[in-house]
Amino acid sequence: MKPCCCNELRMTVSSKGCELHVEGYPIKYETPLEDKLEDSLRMIMEKMCDDLLFFIPDFQLNTITFRFDDHFSYNIFRPIYKQRFPQPLEVHTLVVKQFDRSLYVAYDIINPEKTRVREKHHLEEYADDIMKVSVERYECVDITDGVKAFTRTHCIKYFREGQEDVYVDEPNLVPPKKQK
Repeated sequence: MKPCCCNELRMTVSSKGCELHVEGYPIKYETPLEDKLEDSLRMIMEKMCDDLLFFIPDFQLNTITFRFDDHFSYNIFRPIYKQRFPQPLEVHTLVVKQFDRSLYVAYDIINPEKTRVREKHHLEEYADDIMKVSVERYECVDITDGVKAFTRTHCIKYFREGQEDVYVDEPNLVPPKKQK
């Protein structure tokens, strides 16, 4: 089967399971209940990274979003990712969403020379599945003599877990939960 190429990938890494969104279509990787959590996470993360290689065989991508829900799964994911990907990805836009500010995507995973936009989203959970997100956006506006100049913007937004595409300015403006 011929590998395909895509423009946007979103990846969630969590102890509860992992998820990969390819052009908006989700692929869920659930941890088997009977296995040891670390072994289960390792297994599904290896599968997810193998799937990633199928969708980005040339290691180039317009936008990639990583969401890290906890330290435990992040520490398992990082060496698996580095083992599966022999070279850093070249992406235009990198978005990293995390609950812990110490979690990041290093330059051995993403080629910083090719990245023009970087966003950091620090997530904080509120009541009723509402999330507060502090967004820092760094955008390359000029390259002179090999030196990049960036603009930095910062804002606070809110969304409801599971409805991450709708960011609003105040928590009371978050849309109601979707009915199942």
